[in-house]
Amino acid sequence: DTLSQHEIEILCGVYYVDTGIRDQTTTLAWWPVPDLWDGSGLNMGYWTLSCEQVFQSRLKKICEGNATLLTTKKWRSDLKYYKNLSKKINNCVENMCRQLLK
Repeated sequence: DTLSQHEIEILCGVYYVDTGIRDQTTTLAWWPVPDLWDGSGLNMGYWTLSCEQVFQSRLKKICEGNATLLTTKKWRSDLKYYKNLSKKINNCVENMCRQLLK
């Protein structure tokens, strides 16, 4: 079983908001949708300490009323840091594994 796109949007708290420009809308969300999360570098195939820290930090802001809905562009930007860091870590781990297998 898999979730439908609509179910994913409900879980992530996605809203489509009218921009006031013709029929244009912007997408706002409390949490990043899976495609953004997967592309961020936080997806290591399992839930890491970094994932938990990002989640807990965001959850705390939401619970305290200090969080705002974020656009797709803002989510991508906020998670961008992890993509570069994770890529470096993955490359290092891969190189070490190759050396061990030789």
